[in-house]
Amino acid sequence: MTEHDCDVSVSPKSTTPNGTTISNSTSSSRSVSSSSSSNSSDNCNRTTHDSSDNSSCCRSRSPSPTFIADHDMDKNIVTLLADDKFHNEILNLAMKHNNNLDQHVQNCVIDDRNRITSVGTTDLLEDHEFLMGIALLASQRSEDPKTKVGACLVDRKNRIVGIGYNHFPPNYSDEPYPWCKEKENQLNNKLTYVIHAESDAIFTSQPADLRGATIYSTLMPCNECAKQIIQAGISKVYYLNSKEFEKWIYKASRRMLLAARVALQKLE
Repeated sequence: MTEHDCDVSVSPKSTTPNGTTISNSTSSSRSVSSSSSSNSSDNCNRTTHDSSDNSSCCRSRSPSPTFIADHDMDKNIVTLLADDKFHNEILNLAMKHNNNLDQHVQNCVIDDRNRITSVGTTDLLEDHEFLMGIALLASQRSEDPKTKVGACLVDRKNRIVGIGYNHFPPNYSDEPYPWCKEKENQLNNKLTYVIHAESDAIFTSQPADLRGATIYSTLMPCNECAKQIIQAGISKVYYLNSKEFEKWIYKASRRMLLAARVALQKLE
């Protein structure tokens, strides 16, 4: 994966993270915080990882029940940052990137705030391709039938502090959100309800201070995500695809990021 300048070219700093080693078996005891729902979705007119259209694309795949008790709600809200199953997917990705990793001792190093500080080796958390690979893994959690987007957020100490994908907010009614895009009826347009991957990563991030952080997204952030990136204090943005590069939402995004001196760079 090579880098190409889009607006500003930068190279991430190498920093050795600190943390306590906790294996997958022990990390499962950590309490699960918040994040996705069974209804996941997409991003504003964004296209990547397209799949064949389904006849049911105008409905959420998993309609929610009319009522769910509070303790059952918590079971449906899971953050990938504290998800043991997703940790295993990250470890499998790490094995592919580093053949020297001990296959018998596979563990993530996680601190007391569920921040991933190492995956077998600290060097992988400085690797653009590996971190973008995590964003791609996260994108596969999206239930959007057409566009799947993922994001991985790393703080200035090279700790993974947020992972997100495009999805709907929790819906416990019996009326699912639409997956289609009806321009004539915004109430039947998925863009009205969807949480973007970059926003999801920021919302579910562990530290309150994201100044100097770096975000990896499988798609160029739109104008709304750019606002949140700037306000959060994130200083570097790496993205993989920009299929609609000249669309106004991306032009506005680049304008704001450049004005705020946020580095924006495409990886290929």
